[in-house]
Amino acid sequence: MQHVDRLISKVAAVADDLCPVANFDALPKAGNRLMVEMAIFTSAAYPVLLDDDVPADSARALVVDVGWEYYARLLRLTSLPFRLTSRDPGRRLR
Repeated sequence: MQHVDRLISKVAAVADDLCPVANFDALPKAGNRLMVEMAIFTSAAYPVLLDDDVPADSARALVVDVGWEYYARLLRLTSLPFRLTSRDPGRRLR
């Protein structure tokens, strides 16, 4: 667990360095901000894993797996109003 906490701290530090580039204030909606924040943390995680001697293939797989889990949970939350108003998946997308 200590190793995971150290990695998270490193990812957070790299993400903090990337945040000014994101220009969050210019983004129109909270959903946009969340997606950009996810991209920042994804961009930060990969080099941190490489610096921790994780092989590139494994680092990519870890970032993809964790990123997908985060994205799927975020999508469930943001799509809730649409799922409540319609059972038709095509209509939800529109």
